[in-house]
Amino acid sequence: MKPTVQLRSSLTQSERLQVICLLDNAFGDNIFSSNTRTAFFSGYHSSFPNFVLLYSNHDLAGVAVIGKRSIRMMQTSLDALTIGPLAIEPRFQKLGLSRLLMEGIDDLAAELGASVAYLVGTPGFYRRYKYYPLLSRSKLAFNTHDFYSMGKVKLHPFEERYLPDMMNLFQQNSQLYSCASSRTTDDWEWLTRYARNTYYFFQPMLVIANKQVVGYFCSDPREPGRFRESVHAIDKVGTGLFLNGIAEHSVRTNLSSVEIMTAAGSPLHKHLKLEGDAIFTEIIQSNGGQLMKIFDYDRIATKVISPAGLSLSIDSHGKQVTLALSPSAGELKGTPETLFDIAYLPGVLSGYLSCHTADGRGTAHPSQVDTLLRQAHLKSPFIYQGDNY
Repeated sequence: MKPTVQLRSSLTQSERLQVICLLDNAFGDNIFSSNTRTAFFSGYHSSFPNFVLLYSNHDLAGVAVIGKRSIRMMQTSLDALTIGPLAIEPRFQKLGLSRLLMEGIDDLAAELGASVAYLVGTPGFYRRYKYYPLLSRSKLAFNTHDFYSMGKVKLHPFEERYLPDMMNLFQQNSQLYSCASSRTTDDWEWLTRYARNTYYFFQPMLVIANKQVVGYFCSDPREPGRFRESVHAIDKVGTGLFLNGIAEHSVRTNLSSVEIMTAAGSPLHKHLKLEGDAIFTEIIQSNGGQLMKIFDYDRIATKVISPAGLSLSIDSHGKQVTLALSPSAGELKGTPETLFDIAYLPGVLSGYLSCHTADGRGTAHPSQVDTLLRQAHLKSPFIYQGDNY
């Protein structure tokens, strides 16, 4: 019997146990199975197929857990799929079955009308399925005793009454960036009700000053000193108070140093460059890390690129992209156009990748794409979300 793929919005109890077992076997620990069990098997109800199951005969050979999100890219919103965890049962690995699982994800994207999908992947493997680098893994690291005092703050675990303040802060932050998830009320309910003890939104802690929420942060279930999501008031005073909250949390939990996932040029990054002694690290993998696949290039060209005053064209072989100022760009000035490999387009759209010469014919100077993006007033990538949920 040929291997088959099923798209499912709900699983039986037996199937859930099989998924948990598969994830444990594939990853060697229970981090992904426990997250899946807590976030998706405990009251979560999907209106769309959010499990891609791969069967070999009657055995579960692979699984992909899918989320559907709307993300902002440049000046528009796109329907996107988040992928993960994704795994093949070890005894079925290296048999070519991963291709069928990835094709199942493509089928689901077509069914749901998604323009893009993104995941975190190992270098090299997902390139064959046209997933290319989207974001760097950027972080600030600093010693907590270096903070100066800007006023007293209180720390408070998440409570429902604080959710409107958290939502408002998130919206203020996300408007500054490209690739930010446009979280709906349902998204927030899922995060705060079902995902609060998973790596999607792990144990959110609020920072309160003068009876106002000035920020919140979520740590990492395996690395207590690493904050996967940090959202705060973006003015100088609010940022300083938020950092005081980080320092207070660190004292309580005996952390001498912390890492916060954030982008170059973010309010937090700018603040600490001026006021603190922090080390900024940007991990850029040429074909791994945070990856994106574009399903609908026409929509990207007309809905994302064009409103930014640029035009996008792809060669007949589907391998190279030309990014140029559009005739309607008006006051925009700069390099007329630049050519690069299609694999770099997601990174260019997110704002973190400069131009890379595609081949011998690519004559673009490394600064040309940067010039075009600055001229079009595009935003920095939104790094500090827990896997972009």
